[in-house]
Amino acid sequence: MLFTSGISHANFTGTVVDVLDGGRVVVNTGEENKVVKLKALTTPFPNQNMYLQSRTVLDRIFLNRNVTVVTENKMDDRCIRGELMSNGINLNEALLLTGYAWIFDSAESTENYNQIESINKSSGVGLWNPNFHFIFNDISLPPSTMLNICLTNGFSDTPEEDQYAFFAEKNKFNYALALKGILIGSVIGILCWFGLMRFDRSGFDFFRFFRKKKNKKEGGI
Repeated sequence: MLFTSGISHANFTGTVVDVLDGGRVVVNTGEENKVVKLKALTTPFPNQNMYLQSRTVLDRIFLNRNVTVVTENKMDDRCIRGELMSNGINLNEALLLTGYAWIFDSAESTENYNQIESINKSSGVGLWNPNFHFIFNDISLPPSTMLNICLTNGFSDTPEEDQYAFFAEKNKFNYALALKGILIGSVIGILCWFGLMRFDRSGFDFFRFFRKKKNKKEGGI
């Protein structure tokens, strides 16, 4: 059963034309595209293990829906945080019911959100399934500030489209993990080199195995 909201007013209406990571969608009002951050909720980012599954769920619930955005923000705010309503159904709550989103901002959460998440935890729904080993709020890329303001302060002068492209490319690979692998490989290589040199100094000519053997003709016999 989906919960419905009792709020009778809203700031604007439009169509969801894109779904972004971190619980963000793009709503076209007919005049412009507005980024809307789902109130109090977030979803996995590309560098988290359940990203593809959650992205599929988000697309099915939000993409191409005609919605009413209920928000306390102004239209000219950099980020609009709100609830998306479609045919009387609260899509934020519909997403939360699947278990592929979770409450990130408890101060902004609603009683319905809290009840749904409590059921998800006890039932092991979606991301709460213990077999998925999902780590909540473990978001290193992009900065967690994006969850609250949609776009980072550090890119305030960069067009929104460029920011989306930047973060999509940045999150395609886990750079921290790659750098860690390079460092570990370098350390192992250095240790192996010193180990070989130590064997050589102890009288064990390890490098003889790599020297080119002389031809009998070259030996003058």
